[in-house]
Amino acid sequence: MAEQHQDHLLKEGHPLKELESHSKKYKHEQPKILVQNRLAYLAGVFDGEGSFGLWSNGKDQKKMFMLQVEMRDVDIIGKFQEFFACGNIQYRSPRTENAEPTHVWKVKGEKALECAKQMMIFWGERRMTKIIKILTELKQDIPQPR
Repeated sequence: MAEQHQDHLLKEGHPLKELESHSKKYKHEQPKILVQNRLAYLAGVFDGEGSFGLWSNGKDQKKMFMLQVEMRDVDIIGKFQEFFACGNIQYRSPRTENAEPTHVWKVKGEKALECAKQMMIFWGERRMTKIIKILTELKQDIPQPR
């Protein structure tokens, strides 16, 4: 099933193909944006569109931390993968007749924790409370604002 989606992503004219060429062009033509500003932007998008939590693959399986962002804007989804240099982008077919396809950036495990720790200082109270609870449960250090 995943191979089907991967094949779909590789077709010419697909938004991810266009993103790849646009991204290369963008890096050469635009001035560099401060890393902190890019992180703040992505954290804001994640605060509005993302989700995270602990999941397991079965009743007796160890829980793993995962975060994801799902939206129609594949160019924004691509910015997460480019900035954090990890995760996968998946295409999701429309769920209903009137819906449009979406794209999901998904990261699991330690890399997901590192991404969350970088973004959390920009999140609202609800997400901040949830991530602190999860980090405490996983016995992880809680980053302090700089």
